Amino acid sequence: MNFELIVLLFLAVLEKAWKVPPPVFSSRAGKPATLQPEPFRRRENTELHISESLHAMRKDGMDSEFRHNISIRERRLVTALNVAGKSNQKGWAAVRHLYEQYTGLKVPVHSAALQAAYRCKQYSEAAEMYNNIRSKASVRVDRVLLLHGMKIFGKLQNSTAVDSIWQEVLANGWVNKFLAGARIAAASEMGDIQGAASILELIVQETVPLYDIHFASAINACKNSNHSNRHRVATYFLERMLGIGLQPSIVTFANLVGAHRQAPLDMLEGIISKMNHTGVSPNQVFTEAFLGALLQGRLTEAWTVKDVRARLKGTSRDRLRVAKLFLKDVRARGVRLTKLSSLAEQYLQQQTLLRDKRQPKGIHA
Repeated sequence: MNFELIVLLFLAVLEKAWKVPPPVFSSRAGKPATLQPEPFRRRENTELHISESLHAMRKDGMDSEFRHNISIRERRLVTALNVAGKSNQKGWAAVRHLYEQYTGLKVPVHSAALQAAYRCKQYSEAAEMYNNIRSKASVRVDRVLLLHGMKIFGKLQNSTAVDSIWQEVLANGWVNKFLAGARIAAASEMGDIQGAASILELIVQETVPLYDIHFASAINACKNSNHSNRHRVATYFLERMLGIGLQPSIVTFANLVGAHRQAPLDMLEGIISKMNHTGVSPNQVFTEAFLGALLQGRLTEAWTVKDVRARLKGTSRDRLRVAKLFLKDVRARGVRLTKLSSLAEQYLQQQTLLRDKRQPKGIHA
């Protein structure tokens, strides 16, 4: 039974058992989440993987034009675009200036500009650049260009454009671990659980190697989904990952807890057990993500201990107890806390002191 069918049946069973509404998909690519913003929104994992993918694709000869058919001047331009792009949003002016001077047709230069725009978080501008490149009949489309396209339009929640590019990948027989990873990453940006599952199935059918990043992205799709059972599907993806012998990373578990924002407490505690079982230790980012899920997103926009106190009013004692024990364990492991995690810790410590003061003192003889 394939991944997509399993997920659909799994959701159907859950809907019947727990009497929850069906998933709301505006298209095959799904509907972006409309949940309360969460404090943990870091996506460096996917972007780092994409950068490594580009390097590996070129090393494997999939982008031979990059090495053989561009001039020294164009090589220098590619380097300059890469450097400017690494400055994030601050480097956008430099990227735009460099790219506007180029009138050639070499795909590696255009790809470097797209990657730089993406890193500068100029997604709409990057989409416009991509469309302009594709409108030039003399430009030879390659795998790297399509990879960038899926990344960009995934960020823009443009499922039609992502699907169109993916169909082009399929038509050219270019499915590999890098492009499949980019397609799942696009699905994850859109909260498209079904789409992520279908790509995982295709990877298996095409005998393309599966990697932890593929499952991390699929779990991330659950995190970004608005489906009420996203946490259960995310857990299913993790179990599939473990079942084929892949080792989850801290990124996988960070995405997993992100999918558990509205999950029962025992399921969150189960994540910590799975981490211990697989030998994965929490880090700073995971700690904040776990607290965000454990405290059900209530720490959003908390800047002081007073803010934390106001937002956690009415939180169950069991969740506060687990939060305190979790932070104690994290501290013992030497993990440095983010400001938000530190504020939560300070609040919990204050609550402990207040409770101790309220307890009646022992009667001494």
